[in-house]
Amino acid sequence: MLDLSLLAGPATDATAVLERLGPYVCYFDADTPEVEVFTETREPVGTASDPDGIGEVLEAFEQRQAARGE
Repeated sequence: MLDLSLLAGPATDATAVLERLGPYVCYFDADTPEVEVFTETREPVGTASDPDGIGEVLEAFEQRQAARGE
């Protein structure tokens, strides 16, 4: 799991980006096409194989939440 506290300090060159999508946070790393997705409370949602797959990861997570009654 990604430790978001490691992103607190400024970097010389931006190698990663956090992007907020509603109640979700996506972590884009320049070294890999994969995108890690978390809730705003840092709960892991899943990993998309590329940015185009983020919607599928979010949909699967929300279906799991609905099945559990959350």
